Amino acid sequence: MVETGAYGSAKKECSTYAWGMNTSGQLGLGHVEHSFALRPIENLTSIRIRQVACGAFHTLLLSDGSGLISFGNNKNGQLGNGTFESCSTAQFQRVMVKQIAAGYDHSLALLDDGTALGWGNNKWGQLGLDALTLDPEMLSFKGVVHMSCGYDHCFAIVSAQGRRNVLGFGANGFGQLGLGNTSDVAIPTPVDKVTRVGIQQVVCGGNHTMVLSKDKVYAFGRNDFGQLGLGDTVDVSSPQEVRSLSRLPKLKMISSVVCGASHSLFLTVAGELLGCGRNDLGQLGLGNETVKVTLPLPILTREVTSCVLLFSSDLLPSNSETSKSFRWPQASTRSFCSARETS
Repeated sequence: MVETGAYGSAKKECSTYAWGMNTSGQLGLGHVEHSFALRPIENLTSIRIRQVACGAFHTLLLSDGSGLISFGNNKNGQLGNGTFESCSTAQFQRVMVKQIAAGYDHSLALLDDGTALGWGNNKWGQLGLDALTLDPEMLSFKGVVHMSCGYDHCFAIVSAQGRRNVLGFGANGFGQLGLGNTSDVAIPTPVDKVTRVGIQQVVCGGNHTMVLSKDKVYAFGRNDFGQLGLGDTVDVSSPQEVRSLSRLPKLKMISSVVCGASHSLFLTVAGELLGCGRNDLGQLGLGNETVKVTLPLPILTREVTSCVLLFSSDLLPSNSETSKSFRWPQASTRSFCSARETS
């Protein structure tokens, strides 16, 4: 698995490598020079990394035994180390967390007990708190199952009494919180329209959001490139069913969704990949440079096993011996997937 931020990359394995833009030390290499080749992060060579989350200019790592690791830009306290000082080497914090998420310049962490922490920029309420915080601060809600960050908005899936709900908070200028308006919200707020749909996944793009239920996909937020998949380029402030996906046969139902800054990809249970949104740099891998794709179109029909979206830099192929990796080069927001070879 590979995940990158706006200006940097990191590879997930026992030896951790980084490459790309490095103006704020977001590669963790001990300097601020760009790297055009994979470079090992030396003080992480013996640490197994479980998850990588990249903001625009900062990086979070989640390790098996060393807790939370951070480096890069820290002008808004997004490293969570109690200062505003940026750092080009790994900073270790003995905070044992289950999942991490990074926005443009803020950070979230999910703990094992279902509570969550937030720190960094909070100008639009994207921490779910009432002020900026240098140190990780407990969020007000519990029962968190998963979290996702966009540029300046966030969503959390919470579970209570056997039912899952989604809470949104932060910037909402494009309706990306799905509340039927465009007012920013600092208090985590449920999206009523998707409360009873059997939520499986919520994913934040740059300024848009997708919610996957048992059999439908709902979209809302910015739609200037058709990234909502609704057949137009009109922003939407309340959840709208992506009807073209709902009409897929049962054997091709959507199993997962991933979002880039301005495009979205959908993976079916049969392993087919569809996409919509911005494509002027080939982000959708359609073989053309159509700028706006407003309805999900087939990209790969072979058995795709996983997919991630990247904001820049480069990446390595999958390590799996039974799969082949595909990427779309020359795109400011890139796409990456792994597909099994079929005879």
